[in-house]
Amino acid sequence: MESTVTTTGETGYARFLYPVIFLLSFGVMSLLSGRAIDPGAGFVVVFTLVGLMLAGLFLCGLAGLAYATNLRLRRTCDYRAVLELYARGFVLLLPFTILALTGEIFLDWSIALVFIQAGIMTSGTFTALEIVKLSDSKASYIIVPILGAFSFSIAWMLFCAAAQAVAT
Repeated sequence: MESTVTTTGETGYARFLYPVIFLLSFGVMSLLSGRAIDPGAGFVVVFTLVGLMLAGLFLCGLAGLAYATNLRLRRTCDYRAVLELYARGFVLLLPFTILALTGEIFLDWSIALVFIQAGIMTSGTFTALEIVKLSDSKASYIIVPILGAFSFSIAWMLFCAAAQAVAT
């Protein structure tokens, strides 16, 4: 009988901190993106909340996609461990958030959309590499997580474009 690993070996504090950093980063990025589209407070609040929900759904979807398409990963981890792996990978969004926030505050640049796209792809690629490590280093298992991150990035752009169309 095979035993499955149910966690990624993180302590309780780290397992709590990763999702908080993910939500904080996406919250700030959503707020900045919404503010760039329409500075009205009501629009920014709605855009930020919808953006946070979409980010959470996409993170769960990316983890589910990686889990469903990777037999070796399913043998070593459960879905929750893969979701934690994605939350840990998307901590890399934090430096992009800080750069976007700094640009907005000090330079009056509207650059959140660019930084969130770069952050999503960087975080997705990092997570894909971690998945390959858990999958006995088989390089073919990198394709689905990277395509998932690419899809997430495109979907975020379309979400912003749709919001801009609604706002005008």
